[in-house]
Amino acid sequence: MIPKKKSFRLMSFIPGAFAWITLFFVLFTPQIRADDSGGVAGSAAAKKTTSQQDKVDAVEARKTAIESEVSTLNKNRACAGDGECDVVEVGFRLCGGPSSYMVVSVSNPQLSKLKAKAAELAAVEKEMNLVNPPAECTVAPSAPEAACVKQVCQAADKKTAPAGL
Repeated sequence: MIPKKKSFRLMSFIPGAFAWITLFFVLFTPQIRADDSGGVAGSAAAKKTTSQQDKVDAVEARKTAIESEVSTLNKNRACAGDGECDVVEVGFRLCGGPSSYMVVSVSNPQLSKLKAKAAELAAVEKEMNLVNPPAECTVAPSAPEAACVKQVCQAADKKTAPAGL
């Protein structure tokens, strides 16, 4: 008979503890209310000030413009052999390394401008990561191998590339 009394006392304790826990959360949890922007006032997204969001938007616009210039400068990827192809690091990852790689032709007359724009893009992405840091680090992209295929520099798949590359 004693076990029944203990289980009865335990069962009478649980609703009381639940009431105290509920009261604690009601009193000490910040109130979440809708704000005018359609978001939630207590959320991390709502805490971003408009000036910070303006900075992020400006940096993203610069990044997009520079990416377009880099792409335009890399239109000429003509080559005669694999020795005329190279890989250029593009961008900046907060966790280290470039954000991507680009296969270029060393005979491209715009190569020096392209490398300068790639460095400028790295500086802009670094600024963007400082203004709006990523939530977590992702796996860094691996550098492709450059190969001259049909007189055009291209990224060669490392798994299927011939042994001579």
